[in-house]
Amino acid sequence: MSIIGYDDLVFSRMVFPPLTTIHQPLPMMGRMASEMLIQLIEGTDQVSSSIVSHQLIERQTVRQMP
Repeated sequence: MSIIGYDDLVFSRMVFPPLTTIHQPLPMMGRMASEMLIQLIEGTDQVSSSIVSHQLIERQTVRQMP
């Protein structure tokens, strides 16, 4: 069995075994959300959308299948 968390909190590294997580660029995502909200408030016809890259941080709660 493998377990993966989300958010890559500091706690993930401190538990035993260390939890594999998905790292999200939260400051970038917050900035992008703010920019989209401003565009909506200003009545912009086109609101941009973006995809941000996430990263798998492998620790000790996952392993490859044999």
